[in-house]
Amino acid sequence: EHAGEMREDREYHPWADYREEIFTVEIGDGITALGENLFENCHNLKTVQFGNGLQEIRTQAFLSTAVESLIFPESMRIIHGYAFNYCEKLERVEFSKSMERVEESAFNCCNALKEVTFLNPNMENEVWWNEEKKVYITPFSDENTLKAVPDGMVVRGYENSVAQDFA
Repeated sequence: EHAGEMREDREYHPWADYREEIFTVEIGDGITALGENLFENCHNLKTVQFGNGLQEIRTQAFLSTAVESLIFPESMRIIHGYAFNYCEKLERVEFSKSMERVEESAFNCCNALKEVTFLNPNMENEVWWNEEKKVYITPFSDENTLKAVPDGMVVRGYENSVAQDFA
């Protein structure tokens, strides 16, 4: 059992030669951060279970995986930009009450997205971008930002939160 950060090493991860054989990942309770590109291009990775204690997911940690649903633990604080870029099978995301910030394009090109739940009414959300459907979710009132939910997509949250922009 390990604790602390799972750091990035762009050159090599112990599972690099087995990327296509990874279907499920379980992050242990003691892990606090997931490094850049950690599970990048694990094309068959469908299920990720996050343990308590995880606070941060860094850039492109899950780039181009087949993850279908994400429920973040109460310990989760920050998701860096492009962390889940091109997760084209991702349909559901639930952000915990403790989530503080989702950085720009953290979920870029997640075109199967159908349901998003914001449990923290004060969550800072720089930009949520779904390129194909042109969905932008931002707490800032910027008239240049398209604020539209595609047909069939459900956004849940609290009054005066990021989710209310779509009510």
